[in-house]
Amino acid sequence: MWDLEAGNCIKTLQPPRLYEELNISEAVGLTNAQTGTLKVLGAIYT
Repeated sequence: MWDLEAGNCIKTLQPPRLYEELNISEAVGLTNAQTGTLKVLGAIYT
């Protein structure tokens, strides 16, 4: 969103990611690549 008069960006809209807030910390059998991909897509790994 832009303030057209000032020419400043006010807010950037971002749609929710596919796996936002999915906790995968107890998932079994995931490779490092799969875990990394899920984290990029919003999953939580603690």
